[in-house]
Amino acid sequence: MRSTTTIPRSFANPILYSTSSAQVAKPQPTEEKLICTLEDLYNGCTKKIKIKRDVITSSGQNSQEEETVEIKVKPGWKGGTKVTFEGKGNEAMGSVPADLTFVIVEKEHEVFTRDGDDLKMAVEISLLEALTGCELSVALPDGDNICLQIKDVIHPGYVMVIQEKGMPNPKERGKRRGDLRVRFRTKFPQRLTDDQRAEIQSILQYSS
Repeated sequence: MRSTTTIPRSFANPILYSTSSAQVAKPQPTEEKLICTLEDLYNGCTKKIKIKRDVITSSGQNSQEEETVEIKVKPGWKGGTKVTFEGKGNEAMGSVPADLTFVIVEKEHEVFTRDGDDLKMAVEISLLEALTGCELSVALPDGDNICLQIKDVIHPGYVMVIQEKGMPNPKERGKRRGDLRVRFRTKFPQRLTDDQRAEIQSILQYSS
């Protein structure tokens, strides 16, 4: 099994294999999608997949073969990563078996979005919390919880960066991670009484 991010060669420039005295063009790989959650790609996991493929028997008859292949998903892999099993694709008369390639497809997450090795998330807070600070608990994809204490005034566009809490970098073998970027959305009250307006004006009129 090998992992690759390269695009397979086209039929215009086939790879030639010699199975006897004649050269046989190897067909394009058979591609299948491998759906992975963000948790799968954050922590790494092992996927066991049953495959069916067309084969040619020793008597020259068409048949189907079923087996289970195992893919070890490494922490930090991205969507589009390809894992290829040589000779595990369909087989046709007069050609060598095709390769079987699984393409990683990252499933959308309900909390986090991914930007390279960084993770992004949005948190809604009240106007009171935006002005006076707040404390939040964030559950990471590995199950750990981190506590965020914000004492700054959270202005529009404010982003809090927590270093080394993003996705692992597979090239660094987990020694380096991206960052977690938390963007805040302030929920404003829909209405205020006259007394509330007057009180807010008295508090904020001299603020810079």
